[in-house]
Order: sequence, then C-alpha cells, then structure tokens
Amino acid sequence: NTSHFSKGILFNCHQHLRWLRERQCMMLQGKDIYTAALTAIPTLLDILLPSVSYAQILAQGLPLDANRVVSSANLSAMFAMLFCNLLSHCPYTVASLDLLAIFMMREVLVQIEESDLSNEEKVATMWMSLHTTCFLSSAIFALLGKMRAVILSGYLSYPVVSGLMAAVGVAGVNSAVTFLWPQDEEDNFLAMALAVGLSVTSVVMKSQGIPTNLAFVLCFTFGFVTFYAWVFVAGMSGNDLRASGWLMEVKAASVNPLLVFEWDWSSVSYWHLIPGPKAWPICFVAAMGRAFGITGIEAAVAETPYSVDDEMWRQGVASSLSGLLGGVACGISPPYTSINHQAAKGNKAVGRLTIVVSTICLALIWLSSFPLTNYLPRFLLGGLLMMVGSDMVVDWSWGVRRRIDRAGLVTVVSIMLVSKCTDLVHGIVLGVVLAICWANYRFATLDIIKYHVSGVHFRSGESYSVNQKQVLQKCGRSTQVIGLTGFLFEGVALSLSKYVRELVHGSKELDALILDFFACQGITESVCAHLVKLVRVCANAQVQLILCNLHPLDQSLLMEWKVESEWSEFKPVLQEALAAAEHRVLKREAVMHEPCLPPSMDGTGERSHLEAWLGRDVATVLLDLGEVRMVPANAWLNTETGRAGTQVMLAVPEHSDVQVVCRTGSMHLPASLLRTKGGAICPAEALIGHGTCGSWRACDCSVVVVVDVDKLRTSTVFATVLEFALRQHVQQTDQLSALYTVARGGGWHGATFDQVTQAHVAAAPEVMSSASMPRRRRGFKVRDVKPVEPAPGQHPRSGSRKVAAVLGKEAIDEHLLQDSTPAAFGLENLYLNRLTGNEKDLVPTQSTLHPTLDGLFVSDCSFVSLSMAGIPEEFQRQLSQASQFQRSLSHGTHADSVNNDSPTAPRRRYVSGELLNTPLAKALLSDDADWKP
Repeated sequence: NTSHFSKGILFNCHQHLRWLRERQCMMLQGKDIYTAALTAIPTLLDILLPSVSYAQILAQGLPLDANRVVSSANLSAMFAMLFCNLLSHCPYTVASLDLLAIFMMREVLVQIEESDLSNEEKVATMWMSLHTTCFLSSAIFALLGKMRAVILSGYLSYPVVSGLMAAVGVAGVNSAVTFLWPQDEEDNFLAMALAVGLSVTSVVMKSQGIPTNLAFVLCFTFGFVTFYAWVFVAGMSGNDLRASGWLMEVKAASVNPLLVFEWDWSSVSYWHLIPGPKAWPICFVAAMGRAFGITGIEAAVAETPYSVDDEMWRQGVASSLSGLLGGVACGISPPYTSINHQAAKGNKAVGRLTIVVSTICLALIWLSSFPLTNYLPRFLLGGLLMMVGSDMVVDWSWGVRRRIDRAGLVTVVSIMLVSKCTDLVHGIVLGVVLAICWANYRFATLDIIKYHVSGVHFRSGESYSVNQKQVLQKCGRSTQVIGLTGFLFEGVALSLSKYVRELVHGSKELDALILDFFACQGITESVCAHLVKLVRVCANAQVQLILCNLHPLDQSLLMEWKVESEWSEFKPVLQEALAAAEHRVLKREAVMHEPCLPPSMDGTGERSHLEAWLGRDVATVLLDLGEVRMVPANAWLNTETGRAGTQVMLAVPEHSDVQVVCRTGSMHLPASLLRTKGGAICPAEALIGHGTCGSWRACDCSVVVVVDVDKLRTSTVFATVLEFALRQHVQQTDQLSALYTVARGGGWHGATFDQVTQAHVAAAPEVMSSASMPRRRRGFKVRDVKPVEPAPGQHPRSGSRKVAAVLGKEAIDEHLLQDSTPAAFGLENLYLNRLTGNEKDLVPTQSTLHPTLDGLFVSDCSFVSLSMAGIPEEFQRQLSQASQFQRSLSHGTHADSVNNDSPTAPRRRYVSGELLNTPLAKALLSDDADWKP
C-alpha cells in the first residue's frame, strides 16, 4: 500500500511539472527571455554597487574585512532575491539591500567594539552579530505582520515620518562624508567634490523626470568610464591610484565564498549579540520603512489586492532566512519592483524569470569572489552613498514642503538637525516625542461644539396653545442647547469648561442648559471631574443642567461621579430634554397645561372639543362616518413601514396625548417630531397619499375617532380635514428641518449657531473653528433667492415664464410672490406647479389630486404660493380655468396612438375644447409637441 501511494504521489508530481513546463514554454518566448535579461542588468547594479558602499559603512573603523562583508552582502542578496519573490503575493517583487537595517547592524557592531571583550572575541562576536541582527530585525518585522500591526505606522503624523526618513538620508550623507574625508594633510578634497558633483547631478536628473534608479546607474557609469579614461590617458597604474588615494589603500585578495560562515564559535559572546538601546529605535524606523514599501507595491504594482499584513509576514520570513544565511539585511525594493512590472507588461512568467536570472548572476559573482573594491574608486563608493542619502533628504524634506504646514516643516527640520548634530538615534527619539505631542495638540484643538442654539429657534416638537407659545417665544433665551462632538478628554475638557462657565455667568436669563452627547465618541474620567464642577457652577447660578443622548457606559460612569443631583439630570433623547426645559418655563410662568381629560360618560365632552377644533359640521360628519375608541397608554396607532393604512385616527383634543416618532437608524432611539394634546390626524399621510413618515403612539389614555380613508375621501368634509393634515405635516417637516440643521453642525463648516447664541461665539474661540450662519427660518422672501438656471438638457422656457406671458410680469411680481410662506395651506391659496421643461409630466398622479380642491398638489415638484386676496377677477378666472384644464388632462380619456407599442410613442389625451381656448392653456401647450389637443 505504501508503495502504491508513493507511486501515485510521484505520478501526480510528474504530471504537474510537465503541465507547468508546457505552460511556461507557451508563455515564454525569445523576446521574453531577452526582456528578462535586460531587466536583470539594472537590478544587479542596484545590488552590487550598494553592497560595496554599505560594506564600507559596516567595516569602517572596525576589525572587519570589507571584501568579506561584500561577499556576505552578495550571498544575502541572492537568497533574498529568491525567497522574497517566491513568498510574495506579487510575482514582480525584487529584493535589495536595506540601508535602514544596515544602520541598525552598525550600531550593534559599535556596541561590541566599545565592550571590554578581547580582540578575538570582538571579531568572532561581530561576524556572528551580522547574522543574528539580520534575523532578529526581520523576525520582528514578520511578527508585526502576523499580529496585523501595520496600522501602527499610521499613528505617526506625516511630518514626523518625513523627518525620520530625511534623518536616515542625513545619516547616509554623513557616512559618505566620513568615508571621503581626508585622513592626513597630503590628501585633498577632490574625491569629496566629485562625490558631491555626482549627488547633485542625480538630484538634477530626478527633477527633470528621470527615475531615481536610472539616474544612479547613469551617474555611476559616467563616473566610472570617465575615471578610467583619465587613468588610461595619464598612464597611471593601480599602485599609483592607491598611493594617490583614488582606490582603497590595501589591495584586497579574493575571498573564499564559504568564509562567510567561518569564525571561532568558542570566542563568541552571546550576551553582546543582543542589540542595545540605540539599535531598537533604528529597528523601529526600518520596520516602518518596509511597511511603507509593501503598501506602495500593493497599491501600484499588484494586479489583485492582497493583505498587507500577510505580505509583511511573508517578507519578514524571507528576509530573516536570507539574513541568517548571508549576514546582511535585505528587503524589497519598490523602484525595481516597478521596473520589473513595467518590463514584464503583465506577464508573470517574465517577472519570475527576471528574478531567476538575477539570482543566477549573483550566485556566479559570489562564487567567483571577484574583489570589486580593487577597481571601484573611492569617490564612486562615497558618491553612491551620498546619492542615496541626498535623494532621501530631498524627497522627504524639500519635496514635501508644499504638502505640510509651517509647523510640520519645523518638525522635519528639527529632526534632521538633531540627527546631524548628535546621531540618528536621538533624531528618532525626538521624532517619536514630537509625534506624541503633535497628536495630543491636534486632538486638544479639535472642535468639540457641534451646535449651540436657544429655545427661541429650537423646540421639542410638543404642540402648545397660543398663550403657551407666546410665553415660550418670550422666554426662549432661558433655554440653550449645546451639542458636543468627538472624543472628550483632558485636552478639550478645559475649553468646554471655560465655554460653559462664561455662558452661565454671562447669560442672566439662562434657566436651563442642555448638553447633547449624541455625536460624542466617549468621555474620560477627567471630563467627569470637570462636569462635576460645572454642576456646582450651574447650581450656584440656579441653572438646570440636563445631559442627554449619553452612552449607557458613559452615563453609568457619570453616575459613579455623583453628577446627577437636584440641579442636574439625565434624559435619553434631546426632545425629552427640550420638553423638560419647556415645562420648567411654563411652570415658572404659571401657564402649564393640564393633563388630558378622562373619557366622558355620554361623549358630549369629546364632541364639543372636536367641534371646537374642526367645526360643528365636520365633527358631525366624522362622528357619523367613524367610531369612537379609547386607546390605552403606550399603544401604537400605526407603523412606519409601508404606505399609510386604510384607516385614519383623529385624536380628540384635550382627551388625547399622542406623539409621532421617526426612525433614525437601527442603533438610535427614534426622534420625536410632534407631541400634542390639541388634536392630531394619525397619520396625516394617509390623506395626503404619501408613505408614512413616522409612527404614532398614545402617551396617555386617549380618545380617537377611527374613520375609513375611502369614505373620508368621498365625503364633503375631506377638504377641511386635508387642510389640517397638511398643516400638521408641515409642523413635522419643520421639526425635521431643525434636527437636520443642528445635525449638520461641526466639521470644517464650524458650529451651528442661531441669532441668540451667536453673540457668545467670541467668548471661547478655541472650542470652535468658525461661527456658522444661523439656519433660515420661515418668512424669508422668495425675491431674495437667486433663481436657479435650467439644466443643459432642459427647455429654457419654464412654466412660470409661460404663466407670466399670459398674466403679465407685474401680476406675477405683485401677486404670485406676495405670500411666500410655505406653511399657508388654506383653501384660499392656490398652488401651481412650476414646470421646468418638456421632460416634466403635466399630469399629476391620482394620489396627489382631488377634484374638490381649487388648488393643485403635485409631489416632487416646486410650488409657488399664490394668495387670492387682491388678485383681479380676470386673473382669478384664468387661473381657475387653468386648474380645470390640468384636472381635465389628468381625468381625460386616454387614447392609444398607432405607435403605442413603441417606447417613444407620444402620449395623447383628449379634453374638452372649451378649456383649450383659454390663453393660459395655449401658453402651457405652446412648446409641448407630445401633447395634442
């Protein structure tokens, strides 16, 4: 059985390899192999040239052989090129040496050099530390990916990240300057000047649109060819070049490739292999840089999206294996990954082949042990370091100057100066401290006030009598509402406390202060302490403090702090808090309304109150059509889902207490739009013909009259009942408008204020960005509103212009716009649809038109309120004819045309010829070709 099982596995593997080989042969052609070879050339140069320069960073001033470090770098790059591409989600991933990790390795080597170990122990520990440090830094990177901690890099502000990256560039330039600095008086600064020239040339080439990697290769090639052309013309030998300081002082011999694994294991001090405190900050920046590179590759190169955290884990594993085997840290290279992707042109096999070619070339170079340091001049090695460092400095300091503000630019420059004056570690520590302070300052200066309104313009939605409304309007300044937003912590608690204190001390009429926490994301213990102090301030000023819309956890925390007292209370929603403040005002002014009356024995009380509300005739007809019922408290009269039902309930005034609430989401409490004891139609949308906009419930034991909608529509009192229904609907809409206005506060628009509270804006300007305009109330003139231009596809001649052509412009200006109040829903008003072009249907729907009305109500259209008072009889007659004309269009006989099957067939309606002879009808039909008399 084992033999058959093994043969089956081998057969399946053979078939899979055969299929893969055939598929690769079909995908790869001669030009694809040529493309992969050309793409591998700059990739190899990107590894070989920095390997020599980075080896000088690691071996400078230390008892390490630079050629052996170069051999280790080539071996590490060979394994990293293969492992990083095979484990990556992106088939075009290219690996290269990691400068940030090399700085971390340098700190560990310096730490070992400064220890009290012997020379033999230092050398053995240093060679061992190259492998362990690479493995440890990459393992930490992989662990961060496994823990899905890539989001931690987002907690650093962009100026701090720019400063850290620029500081790394400064460290690279500083290493190049140290490497090229003259060692004695006989040396000159010519090598330094040439390196600076190469660096400046690469920066200029990049500013002209040449990619960074290509600019490096071109500068290096130009410098190398020019140098050896001068050597050939001058006839100088290698010894002359070394004596003059152009090449390294000591000629390096070929290094056995396997020597990278040889050191005295007995002399290794394992305790000194642990990185010191100066190395860990650099490891943090290195991990952040790798995370940025992976994120950039996934966004720009990946053909299908993948998890960045999983890619971090894969690349960390690949880098740890290559570093453990080779001894020099490597990571992915976003520039050369992009080059590989562009050269492959979407062919994954070509991208993989480029990696294979590069890996084979690196293996051959490593096995040959060719000493590159014997032939590369010092100014090229230092110039390459200077080009890399200056490129990072320019990109992350000068290149971001327009993307950040002045404070961010100061942060970048500060980190760079500290890194230059001290070292990279101090710059990193300064960057982290600045990030924490900058984030705390930004949070502390956020706008915490979403809106601040008074009881003059913002009500609870309860319906009151005329006398009570006058009292609330007169005493509206005594109630003020402050809406809070964001997360409340120590930074913003001081600003909020100062704002409220000045409001309480500066407003002599203030009687109730409401704090709305609906938009808050949480509070801290410091805010609770400040709220306790505010309760005392309000108690001393005899101001009732009401806290509403609190999260249950926040409310329980405040209760532990004993915030609730005689002068402070909690309310679940804002409408209840406003109602409590209004009842407090009415009670103080001795005009508080009594609770609803109990049901009478013979029904005379209900009839009398119903007649006082709707009229004797209307009440008689309604009582004949329907039946009187008693609804218990907290019973729902209708539901909000779906259209209105077939029955409507009329709450009897003084014998009912009903409330309509509107859903505001599955996680929020419903918003109260209207609560009244003076009678209501539940729901009013059943008569209007619109879907229900809320759910009605009885707040107390109530008496209602249940009437069938169809019977009511055919009765003679429908117009009167519809008038009250529309008025009630406007009250609900006005409350929704108020809620929407305060909900729009906050953000870059600033807080929302009204005419009363806007005077207090200057008291504490640090808590809001700017004062917003108070919301428009009813009563503004239509003539103050700029007319809306017709859309490009609309007919330029609107229906209002057609009406003006018949009635005259003066009549329109004088009579049509004299009453612009949108709440005038009486029978004495006539509403005309303002047509906007041929695309608009002239015929209203059956659900919005009733033949008993003189006016016309069309949904989803704009209306103009026209008062009949003062209009000449001729104009009234023509408007009446126009109303009859449009009703005839809606109720006229529809005749199918011969092209009725066509979707573009014109619609035809036949109406009486008398109405077509009116001037207004002719004007309305003048440009409508689809409407034929």
